[in-house]
Amino acid sequence: MIPVTILLFLSLMTLANHREYLNYNADEFKEWATGVGKSVEEVVEHFLTSGSVPEQGYKACVSLTKLGKRYGKRKLETVCERMLAFFSTPSVRTITTLLKNSSEPNKSAVESDNSNKYGITRGAACRRFKTVSYIRLPDLLDELTIARANNEFGKVIKAYRKVDLLILDEWLIRKLTPAESYDLLEIIVNSSNSNR
Repeated sequence: MIPVTILLFLSLMTLANHREYLNYNADEFKEWATGVGKSVEEVVEHFLTSGSVPEQGYKACVSLTKLGKRYGKRKLETVCERMLAFFSTPSVRTITTLLKNSSEPNKSAVESDNSNKYGITRGAACRRFKTVSYIRLPDLLDELTIARANNEFGKVIKAYRKVDLLILDEWLIRKLTPAESYDLLEIIVNSSNSNR
């Protein structure tokens, strides 16, 4: 059994976390977004207007500003632009996934002595100037589900078709639904057909 003092402390911490967002206002987020770029402005506007009151979007806007500090404003703008091309409803989760998985072009074409003789790896593909994309399978399936719901499935498939090497991490760590199996098959078939 948890002592009453600990429960009270946890309740006060939760209340303090909620009060933190009351210190913000929509104009500050809009001003910050203007300094980043047009796509980030559009995402912030969506976050602030998608709820019944702007305060509901503050948490998402705070997360977006933290992502801007972590990954840089230019990269955040690029990812937001890419996401808006595919999705009509942006989310912090999707933006975070795209930021984590976006790969900067490999500036060094120097071959390593430790190259893999038995197959193509991410590094070897980059050294051969191939486009490489890394994504966790659960994130890919979420992205495809959202795209299908927004009638943008074809656009997402087309974007993955352009990648020479698609690395799927956490491969089948859980049982897939029939719809997820079909979506995964679509990605694999389209990728293999485009790379011939």
